[in-house]
Amino acid sequence: MDTFDFPVQVGRTKNYTPKIVEVDFGDGYVQRRPQGLNNVLTEFGATVILADADKSKQLSQFLKSKKGVTPFYFVEPKTKEKLKVVCKTWSKVEHPAYDLFNLTLTETL
Repeated sequence: MDTFDFPVQVGRTKNYTPKIVEVDFGDGYVQRRPQGLNNVLTEFGATVILADADKSKQLSQFLKSKKGVTPFYFVEPKTKEKLKVVCKTWSKVEHPAYDLFNLTLTETL
């Protein structure tokens, strides 16, 4: 499995949205349970700024080759923890001197 090998800006927001199944019986009675064994996976953003046009092209090709479904490893800059993630959404802002990528990474198993 490939590893994401591009410089990531430090600081990001992590979102936790547990997947649950909820049944409403009426009159205020609701039953909730986790959906699956690992129902709390992390979603977080990552920002990459690249001044080198070749590196920018490599990152675009890397993300396109994964097609939003193929997982890859992402190493957390702060903790050095290796996470298995997919990137379903990303954007690229082209400036004269650099390209800025905003990625949304979702932890997977």
